[in-house]
Amino acid sequence: MSKFTEFSQQVEIQFNKMSKEQLYTVSISKDKVWETYLEAFEVGTNPIYKERTEHDCQHCRQFIKAIGNVVSIKDGELVSIWDVNANGIYNPVAKALSELINSADIEDVFIHYEHKVSKHSNIQILDELDSNGEHKEVKWNHFACTIPSKYVAPDGPTKKSVIRGRVTSYKRALEEITPDSLDTVIDLVEADNLYKGTEFIAGVRSFKALQAKFTGNSTYYWDTVFEPGTGIRNSVIGTLLLDLSKGTDVETAVKSYESKTAPSNYKRSSSIITKRMTDEAIKTINELGIEESLHRRYAKSTDVSINDVIFADKSTSMADKGSLASILGSSTISKVGANSTVISIDTFIDTVVPKASTIEAMLDNKHISNLCSVVAPINSESPNILKWDNNFTWSYNGEVTDSMKEKVKRAGGNAEGFLRFTILWNEDREDSHNDLDAHCDCPTNHIYYGNKLDRLDVDIIAPGDKDAVENITWDTKSTLKDGTYKFYVNNFSGRNTKGFRAELEIDGVVHSYDYPKSVTKDVTVAVVIIANGNITIDHKLPSSEVSSTKWNVQTKQYHKVSMMMLSPNYWSNQEIGNKHYMFMLDGCINPDKTRGLYNEFLSDNLHKHRKVFEVLGSKLKCEESDEQISGIAFSSTVRNELAVKVDGRPYTIKF
Repeated sequence: MSKFTEFSQQVEIQFNKMSKEQLYTVSISKDKVWETYLEAFEVGTNPIYKERTEHDCQHCRQFIKAIGNVVSIKDGELVSIWDVNANGIYNPVAKALSELINSADIEDVFIHYEHKVSKHSNIQILDELDSNGEHKEVKWNHFACTIPSKYVAPDGPTKKSVIRGRVTSYKRALEEITPDSLDTVIDLVEADNLYKGTEFIAGVRSFKALQAKFTGNSTYYWDTVFEPGTGIRNSVIGTLLLDLSKGTDVETAVKSYESKTAPSNYKRSSSIITKRMTDEAIKTINELGIEESLHRRYAKSTDVSINDVIFADKSTSMADKGSLASILGSSTISKVGANSTVISIDTFIDTVVPKASTIEAMLDNKHISNLCSVVAPINSESPNILKWDNNFTWSYNGEVTDSMKEKVKRAGGNAEGFLRFTILWNEDREDSHNDLDAHCDCPTNHIYYGNKLDRLDVDIIAPGDKDAVENITWDTKSTLKDGTYKFYVNNFSGRNTKGFRAELEIDGVVHSYDYPKSVTKDVTVAVVIIANGNITIDHKLPSSEVSSTKWNVQTKQYHKVSMMMLSPNYWSNQEIGNKHYMFMLDGCINPDKTRGLYNEFLSDNLHKHRKVFEVLGSKLKCEESDEQISGIAFSSTVRNELAVKVDGRPYTIKF
């Protein structure tokens, strides 16, 4: 074996070994590599053959220009095809080429247009004849190799351009995205404070780990460019990271991010906080000694002073210390009275209540969102953290009980329209591969998954281990045309199902339906007819709107008012914020945990930590209790009305 053959085989073996890793090319021109190869031969070791030197051949030139500047990366350092232990005259050649290539920067990934480069040998026919009169032959050996398929592509320039763009973006991300911004986003996702954050968190964490190892060596860009997270700068989460890196405050940056990722009617479920914000809030809580003030419970009648009550039922006895004793008696169920007197709430309090022995209030279906409870601190001696000089708050229905509406909101749908049709299925996780669809035949259109018309804003397919909702909404009454609206459910998947639940909400009144069997054909839930602005409903499935139990009391019935009061922010002649008129109903009990604190209740010195307190308020809820002051309440800022009976006489109170 000739020395050159040995050298060429070493180079080919090195290339094959390197090919198992990602291959790149460096920023040395092909001509420069070829010139360096020829010039590296020591004097006398590359003799002239005819007109050119012996090693200056077409096949070797083809190989060196195609493969000579190829490198791989090992332990962060470049490795070239010339990093071989060559013998004799080829040792300085290999050394010179290795130094040239390994000192350059990577320019591109390596992609070639064909599988074969050069040929290992060829036979040259000479003019000179041998002793037999035949032309003499000379065998010439060359550099040559076979390129693996993964590095061969006819559209190589396009592929290389795409990867160069990714490297450029990755390089800028390493330079521009700060470690603090990464930590902030991770905190937000872990606290469930970033819409679709879980979809991006793996990439954020991967990029964070890559950035931590980056030392400034440009080889690192190419060595890690195919790792998860390296394309983060050009992703939607990248815009959030860049905003935070530039110093944009968290609230503004997240709002910008959610404008790109969330539907237009998306409403976040909690305030935006980071670990740093939490740590600062906890420090303040500890300094002020108010931790136990955050723990709340349902208020009992014995907690409230008689001086803060406008009316107490005559059957109520007084405790020794000026408190209201427990309320006795049961709800009085009556039919709606006719010819009631219309009266304002202030006139009712001034002229009717002082003479009243009993008051009964009608709990209508439209009042479900007005259900309300008074809340107190677990320890009555804990420091006051509120704007007013007592430690009582209140909480309306809707924070935890409108479960179907909350599921719609979490899915990105609009649950607050004038008319809403929602279906819910897969609650038992046994319909995880099924697909139920909400439909509505309208006067001019058919709304379904194939024709959403911006009305069907949630469409779930094969929900897996999650509840599935579909939702159709009209924001305002004016968007509804006269005609018939048929709401029904279709089993698109065709498989057996466990049924569904549905809600039809019109102007705040919710009609609930339950279909507890398999949907084998279209199931019509209800037909709504609109004529000249008047709305009638033809219930095709049994509806619970006519009369249902909410908070342990029946709707569409009168119930005894055990006490009537203003909201705690108006007790003791205080006037702080909006006034609420509260009618506490005998036997009314919120069956769930409820929120005891809202930011608008907190004293001003806690305002700087409002985002953390928003989360604390949503987590530190009052435990369920059979002893509570609950009923219906009405804000002075919202128009409403309530049918009551005072000693049997009917009134309609206007708020």
